[in-house]
Amino acid sequence: MPKQQNTSSNNSGFWRLMSRLKGYKKNVILAIISNILMAIFTVVSIPMIAPFFDILFSQEVVEVPKPSESFFKNLPDNLDYFFSQLVINYSPQKALLIVIIAILIIFFLKNLFRYLALFFMAPVRNGIIYDLRKQIFEKYIDLPLSFYSKEKKGDLMNRMTSDVQEIEWSILNTIEAIFKAPLIIIGSLTFMILTSPSLTLFVLVLIVFTAFIIGGISKTLKRSSSEVQIRLGRISSILEETLGGLRIIKGFNAQAYQGAKLEEDNADYKNILTRLLWRRDLSSPLSEFLGIVVVSALLWYGSALVFENTLSPELFFAFIFAFFQVIEPAKSFSSAYYNIQKGLAAVDRVDGLLNTPNPIVDPQKPLPSISFEGEIRFDNVSFRYDNSDE
Repeated sequence: MPKQQNTSSNNSGFWRLMSRLKGYKKNVILAIISNILMAIFTVVSIPMIAPFFDILFSQEVVEVPKPSESFFKNLPDNLDYFFSQLVINYSPQKALLIVIIAILIIFFLKNLFRYLALFFMAPVRNGIIYDLRKQIFEKYIDLPLSFYSKEKKGDLMNRMTSDVQEIEWSILNTIEAIFKAPLIIIGSLTFMILTSPSLTLFVLVLIVFTAFIIGGISKTLKRSSSEVQIRLGRISSILEETLGGLRIIKGFNAQAYQGAKLEEDNADYKNILTRLLWRRDLSSPLSEFLGIVVVSALLWYGSALVFENTLSPELFFAFIFAFFQVIEPAKSFSSAYYNIQKGLAAVDRVDGLLNTPNPIVDPQKPLPSISFEGEIRFDNVSFRYDNSDE
């Protein structure tokens, strides 16, 4: 049951942050359109590698009969027909030049829309951070003095500085991956399935296996990140108290006492952050090694299909190219998951502050202005410290 509540809290925190995108609808829509176009040109670039190798390595021109089925229903045979027509209508050198020019145009458009997607998202990312800092500052001014008697100043400063910065680094920098990566993965996998369903299934089984291994590393990232932020807030508080009361500390010879307080939280901060970095840094080398394992298995199984004439060599090259087009967005999508887990701890702390109610509420019908004429009398007035019965 606690795990379900934690997952629900994670999703809630993420969607609370995503709801802030509503104020930047125009830029978000333009960024999504740019990402869609970039994904389209990425997928279109995949089959273009096939005619390059076909024209380059073919020793003789063989006219392939036109398939009766639709282009996507029988993709390998239709691509073979297209390649043969290209070489028949033009010389091999001219056909190769046409393919190269087409590849250059496609990759230019792909990278143009990639830049435009980042261009439109930059004001969104920075605008959300601007809104958060503004809301936190206004909340600090609005809350009563009794709130500050319970909270540490260093921790409050941490909410507006490092917590907001963590949200920008961990979550908002991954919005591009969230909008972009799934489109490229879906398009590349579609081409892979149309080219060779059996080889695609083989690769997907390996990818799911590696994802299961890597996914186990991130289970404690959010909790560890939250503990890091709490320890950092305590360190800032102790530093602020020490600098503000340095004369009193020296007057009572309490340097060792303050040093011991800092040492405890500083050591905890070091140990928790070290464990967090170990888990995070393990993901990259582990992902690379498991990726090599998947590629090696792909080359072995795919070569067997080529030797059996089940798959043509040029389409096998295109399949490998499509697979590598999947790896990078899959890695960025995986990194986005890690970063979101880290950033959600900061989101919870910031939202906890912004949702703090103010017990002092202005009356809906305030008294009219009165003038002081004689005396002030206090009736039924009392005072008590918090957490005290006296």
